[in-house]
Amino acid sequence: RKPVLLSLRYFIPLISALIFSFTPTVWSQATTNEVYALHIFLMTLLVWLVLLWQKDSHQKEKLFYLIIFIYGLSFGNHMSAVLLFPALFLLFLIHLRKNLFIPQRVFFSLLLFLLGLTVYLYLPIRSSQNPLLDWGDPVTWSNFKRHVSAWQYQIWIFSDSTGGWGQKLTNYFKLFIQQFPYYLLPFGIMGLVLMFKKNLKLAVFFCLYFFLDILFGINYSIPDIEPYFLPSFLIFAIWTGYCVARIFTFVIKGLEKNNPASVETVSVIFPILFLVLPLLNLVNNYYKQDRSKNYFAYDYCQNILSSLEKNAIILTDVWDFYSPWLYLKYIENKRPEVVFLDKELLRRSWYFNYIKIQYPQIYKNSESEINLFLEQLYKFEAEQPYDQQLIEERYQNLINSFWLKNYNDHPA
Repeated sequence: RKPVLLSLRYFIPLISALIFSFTPTVWSQATTNEVYALHIFLMTLLVWLVLLWQKDSHQKEKLFYLIIFIYGLSFGNHMSAVLLFPALFLLFLIHLRKNLFIPQRVFFSLLLFLLGLTVYLYLPIRSSQNPLLDWGDPVTWSNFKRHVSAWQYQIWIFSDSTGGWGQKLTNYFKLFIQQFPYYLLPFGIMGLVLMFKKNLKLAVFFCLYFFLDILFGINYSIPDIEPYFLPSFLIFAIWTGYCVARIFTFVIKGLEKNNPASVETVSVIFPILFLVLPLLNLVNNYYKQDRSKNYFAYDYCQNILSSLEKNAIILTDVWDFYSPWLYLKYIENKRPEVVFLDKELLRRSWYFNYIKIQYPQIYKNSESEINLFLEQLYKFEAEQPYDQQLIEERYQNLINSFWLKNYNDHPA
């Protein structure tokens, strides 16, 4: 029985993990400086701990509180962790029933959850030290609250009419097929069906998280939405692995009855055969995900810099250009005399502190336009009544002033 147990415990879960790892979206995030790789790691860790908690009777209390703490910690990385809450709460409620609301449990759960959230204390502490780019300026309570709640991005959540959902759902299915080609779909679907038969509570937990993730993703109108669907891809990979495990168990039980001598051989060969599934994903996606010779961001920024006149001023709304420029300017000291302003960040009051420190003359030349714009912008950020037409007019005047008041010294 030892080879059988080893296959079930290590090799078949490895197949599921590799299938997930070699999907294009996961792979792309693993080589990208973004929050989503850490987010999916934390969500995977929580799912694993939930599985342990469900079956471990000896460490149940410790695992419960560990899950609560790590869940609070995950909010310090990305707020979409909230999508796990309904599934997590429902599973706890089904298992613990009234015991979930024992005062002692509620108290320690809140305490550990808040302890995880204390990573946010870094924001006001660092902000108070006047960093180069003080994003959100979270040193005051109002700024901190807006920053932590992702206030500036909420405008894109559930912003489309129902007419756009169909296209977004279609886009999701296209993206899904890129992760799990057609030959993998039957395994994942069958894994879901078998899980419902074998462990209904767990199946409901996964389904709820799966569909909430998709529902949120198709209702969040941003261009780079693909990483938001990572939890649904994770769950489908788990269902795929679950199906392979059930097939393996079925085959082994059949052999134990009819041909016991072949059980050990099959328990070794079976996982090796199924390694073909992740290996196909590896081969199909390696070329596209190989970033070892990708210098696009660096070269793109260098090429634009080389085309600029001395002391040039440039306004851009392309973050993929502005962000590598920050690196070239402050790390490599390339073209320090060039003035770069991000047109979209000009819609945030905190950005003007950066301009004032880095480009004092530019700020001084447009100070009257800046103050007039900020007068309305502060009202907008504080969610107070403001004149929409006036704020747009002052925004346009502000941008024009950067060109017109600096043209003699800073060619546009």
